[in-house]
Order: sequence, then structure tokens, then C-alpha cells
Amino acid sequence: MENHCFKVHEDNKTFDDAKATCVIEGGRMAVLDDLDTFLALNDYIRANHAEMVGYLLGLTDRVVEGEWRWEDGNLFGDVPEFNRNQPNDNDRRYNGLGANCGYASVVWHNLHKAVDKLYDDNCEHPATFVCERVTV
Repeated sequence: MENHCFKVHEDNKTFDDAKATCVIEGGRMAVLDDLDTFLALNDYIRANHAEMVGYLLGLTDRVVEGEWRWEDGNLFGDVPEFNRNQPNDNDRRYNGLGANCGYASVVWHNLHKAVDKLYDDNCEHPATFVCERVTV
């Protein structure tokens, strides 16, 4: 049986810098393909990291557009859910540049407008992030 330990980072980094940080710490970007774990982590963030709106996690479609994969190589299923009209491969903050990295919303925000949903974000947009270490 696997155990998962998560580390929440409140500093803002691009996806690649966040991923490098997770690797240096002996882990990876968070793979949250279990709804109960996703919701529990979001509850923890709301209770203990009040400044966070959301976070980058280990989900991208950088290799094949529209084919979302977790950091462990598995295809994205249907949990957690993307918000309505997401993913849309558009990040209006960056003049319509692509959005190929997964971002989870933990609070209602003018930009997100949904809690506990996923969005696609521009990988160069610095954001808070969550790392995961899996132990056997």
C-alpha cells in the first residue's frame, strides 16, 4: 500500500521551477486522481494557507494537446473535474497564449468562480504549488 505525503508551497513559481523544487525535495508535483484526497488537501489548504487561491499540480497536456496526463504518466480520468468550459487552452492574462498546466482552485475568486475544480493555466504563470512524496 502506498502512502502520500503532500507539501504545500506558498511561494509562486512557474510549472517547471515548481517541478524542479519537488524533485529536489525527493518528490514530484502532486498527483490528485482520487477525489477524496483532492478534497481533503483543498480543505487543509483553506484551513492552513488562507492566502492561497489555488495551486499548480502535476497535470499537463504539454506532450499532446488535449491529452492530459498526471506526473506519474497516467491519463487524466474524470476526477477531480475541470470547471465548466475548461480546459480551453487559453490564458487571457498572457494574450491568448496556450494553457497546458493543471491548476486547482480552492476558494471562490473573480477569475475562477468555482471551488474544488481544475483549470488549465499557462505553464509560465507563477503560482503556488503542491509537491507529493510517495512512500511504499
